[in-house]
Amino acid sequence: MKIKLKIYLLSYIVFSILMITLGYFYTKDSGLQVNFHKLHLKDAALIFGFNYSQILIWLLLSPILLSLPLIGKFLFSIGEGPQLTSIDAHTYYLSSLTHGLGELVVGFLVYYFTIEQLLAWIHFFRTRDNTKLKELYLYSLKKVIPLITIILIFSALCEVYISNTLFLKFK
Repeated sequence: MKIKLKIYLLSYIVFSILMITLGYFYTKDSGLQVNFHKLHLKDAALIFGFNYSQILIWLLLSPILLSLPLIGKFLFSIGEGPQLTSIDAHTYYLSSLTHGLGELVVGFLVYYFTIEQLLAWIHFFRTRDNTKLKELYLYSLKKVIPLITIILIFSALCEVYISNTLFLKFK
């Protein structure tokens, strides 16, 4: 693995742990008893649509680096989950693991894209050579966005057919 990718991955892991931990410890138990119901394929489509639109917003805001605080808020909300739903943290995170990993990977892809985009723009402003920007955007359109789409479809299906089933079983 390239050293730059390792640095990005390590920084994203540290950022994720920090934000999830902050979300968990700074959120008070809501006392709300969430009633889970069995989800179906139409729910997976809604989950995918919501997540995909959220990621597209992140990508659109990435040139001005606003994707980073939005990713941070997303990670923070992962930490809030057990407190807001009054579900035991072990149950919440174990049940969410299947779809949550995909969403974390997508967060990393946007994080990586945002940083690479910033570096490509810096290169452009220094040299007036837009080759790096063109390559980055073309690569993103051909590879990254389709990969994100596949991961989000898979994650939505996992959320409906695995995570939801586990929540219902353990609740």
